[in-house]
Amino acid sequence: MNIIVSIHDYRETIENIPAKGKWQAWLDHYYSRYRQMFDIIFKFLYMADVQAMKPHVEACDFAQCLKRFEAFIEHGGLDKTRETLTRSEELLGYGSEFGSDYDVFIMAGIGHAGGTAPPAPNPFIYLGTEVIGSDPAKISSIVSHEFHHLARIRMLGMEALKTAAFTFAELILTEGLATVFSVMIQDQDLDFGARIMKTALNMTDGALSYCVANHHALIREILSLGESQATPELTVKYLYSGPSTDSQGRPGNVGYYVGAAIVMDILRNSRNAAQMMQQLTRMPGREILQLWREAVDRP
Repeated sequence: MNIIVSIHDYRETIENIPAKGKWQAWLDHYYSRYRQMFDIIFKFLYMADVQAMKPHVEACDFAQCLKRFEAFIEHGGLDKTRETLTRSEELLGYGSEFGSDYDVFIMAGIGHAGGTAPPAPNPFIYLGTEVIGSDPAKISSIVSHEFHHLARIRMLGMEALKTAAFTFAELILTEGLATVFSVMIQDQDLDFGARIMKTALNMTDGALSYCVANHHALIREILSLGESQATPELTVKYLYSGPSTDSQGRPGNVGYYVGAAIVMDILRNSRNAAQMMQQLTRMPGREILQLWREAVDRP
């Protein structure tokens, strides 16, 4: 792994804000130095180019983001990141197949993403310290989650790179696998009652309780949409609206719960959960669903 820490560039950006303003300083001293990475992220996460980020940059509290970046480093965030990545490589058998030729960008973003590992010609993980903070459990959870995405993309090959062809079920299972992996990496029980599951799912007690109470209905609802394309409308509704709940107590990221529930059903029915996780990571979503249906005896 090649870890790139951008804190000096971020400080330089802040120093130039009085003369240039937030947007121009960010463009000249931060974005321009990591342009290839940023452009891939903006296209993958926001389906937009850099110009669409201007309102977010202007609204960003750079001083507060820097404080959180400094806290991440001061409280051992870099060591925890390396430790988690090494453990993740071992658990997935990644190094023997691909080595460690990937980049890890330790950044301060614009307050939206704690981490991402999008399909890219040169694999990388982006970590947003202003979102991650300095809690070791959260660092381990996010780093291992994003590493799993990186590993799965490489293990599936070009099929996974064609993100436009992703079905909704494939995306749900991709997030479910990464979520469960982030729990396994910390040697925790695969139980929705465990405290670590709230961190892994990014849910409050109330949101997780809602999901558990509506477990079967949520699985049926999402699988009924499984063959649909993973459109922005579906991803916003079921995955990327965060843990905030509606009037019924339903969180905006129920898809993570459903994906994790399906994966956990399979692992509970396997003889060796670690070996099964390796196998699932290399399987397309349709094969995972078939294995799940066999494991829980559902049509």
